[in-house]
Amino acid sequence: MGHDGARERLKNGIGSVLDTLQTEDRLISAVVGRISAQVSLASAIAELRYATGTFISPDKPAHSLPRDV
Repeated sequence: MGHDGARERLKNGIGSVLDTLQTEDRLISAVVGRISAQVSLASAIAELRYATGTFISPDKPAHSLPRDV
């Protein structure tokens, strides 16, 4: 059941406020989980770049590491 579907059912008198709130809560939890995963990935990349000395300036093009590094 999607977020918009729960609101539509509530508007048509089929669903309850509780159903809509539970659906919205699941949506918010999923979005927070996705953002948390993106933060974890960015942090891991930053730690790797710091450990390997491969930080680059934002105004310069990205480069790749040689395989033997």
